[in-house]
Amino acid sequence: MSELCTWIYVVADYTGGAPKRPIKVGISDEPTSRLRTIQTGCPSPLIEVARFRFKTRKVAADVEGAFHKYNSGFRTSGEWFDIDPASAVHMIITIIQSRCEMHDIDPKHAESLLNFAGGREYAEGVIRRLRGWRFTP
Repeated sequence: MSELCTWIYVVADYTGGAPKRPIKVGISDEPTSRLRTIQTGCPSPLIEVARFRFKTRKVAADVEGAFHKYNSGFRTSGEWFDIDPASAVHMIITIIQSRCEMHDIDPKHAESLLNFAGGREYAEGVIRRLRGWRFTP
């Protein structure tokens, strides 16, 4: 199996020291550098609240596209949405779950770098939920 290197990231406004709306959901092979690039053009501080890695860019683009489509009514501009960060991550996890069989996604890859600032309990709950999912091989 090849190294997993394509990511979906969730970035949120970090004004006041807590992740909040708006959020940006995108894909990148280098999410850390992508955050720096996004931050350069944004007057508010930003934080990456989650990232999910995938076997291929095609699979990541499918999940990202589904998120964008389902949430088009909350789009503020481009890939930015008026959705709270925890809800956005929950939606992405739900989309991943719905596509696991179609794309042969292993849940341990989706949880690999789930990372919340100030929300460790929520992140641990998300990881427990991921580990509890059963997938048809």
